Amino acid sequence: MTILTIARRKLLTTAFAAAAALTFGTTEAAAAEAPARIAALPAIDAALLYAAEADGLYVKEGLNVEIVPFKSALELTAAMRAGKIAGHYTNLMTTITQRVNGIDAKVIATTWHTCANNRAFGLAVSPKAADRITSLEVLKAQKGVTTAKSSGTITDRMLDVMIADAKVGPEVFKDVEVAQIPIRLQMLNVGRLETALFYEPLLTLIEQKGGRVVWDDRKLVKPLSMISVRAPYQTPHFVGAFRRALSEAAKRLDADPEKYRSLLVKKGLIPKGFEKTYRFPKFGGFETADGLPPLPSDADVKEAADWLLKKGLIKSAPDVKAVVCR
Repeated sequence: MTILTIARRKLLTTAFAAAAALTFGTTEAAAAEAPARIAALPAIDAALLYAAEADGLYVKEGLNVEIVPFKSALELTAAMRAGKIAGHYTNLMTTITQRVNGIDAKVIATTWHTCANNRAFGLAVSPKAADRITSLEVLKAQKGVTTAKSSGTITDRMLDVMIADAKVGPEVFKDVEVAQIPIRLQMLNVGRLETALFYEPLLTLIEQKGGRVVWDDRKLVKPLSMISVRAPYQTPHFVGAFRRALSEAAKRLDADPEKYRSLLVKKGLIPKGFEKTYRFPKFGGFETADGLPPLPSDADVKEAADWLLKKGLIKSAPDVKAVVCR
């Protein structure tokens, strides 16, 4: 074999490799080069996303990630469908609904999970009704107590969980549909709603204004909030690196939360008037390999899917094992 023949074969091999990369690797290359835009909502556990970005933890793991603030879950799904974001802050119901409707989203990390030491969701009583509804047992003896509903959301599902967990009778609540959290909060504070399900830090804010929390989720074992991504980002490299960045962010937040207070106020994760006094929850330290809250189990996924089917929010069940990247 001549030197010229060897050179020609090397040239052909290089050309075929380049062609293959262009043919098969375009999507992955684009995902690697363009910023992976991860959308966040103004919830306290989104602190993990922003802390990792501020401390350069994504870059340290070889990722080009940009955290983009959004105001509502509806906006997130629209952006996801249009391919304008790589992924977003979410929950199981949203991810399942997206998959059933043709959006190839998968959960890659849990950011908030029920915990015995930190309440996440709770049933709040209006300051105007707190002297009358003084406990869960008192509530259970009432009839027609107004409470907020928001169909298909995690707060709607957690209200159903609370009703089942506390064995609240069907006669107790009178549902009032209020989709937007700020409006729901205002209605509760002025007494137009007697009760409503909220999450931290809004529960603590309601208590400071004279309201009362008569039930919370500390005895439950459920994943609450997560991050999901579209298909091009569901790779072992991206998922592993992203989780490592969040894990390190959780450790730093837990070790020195005050360092991040001004950042989280700026991002709108801590309510106004509460900026200096809010007590941060624990973000890490779970009994998992990386300390992050555990991923949803297959049983968690099925339970959420069954709830959506029962509510008529989806027409078919998803492949349970295809919802979470493991």
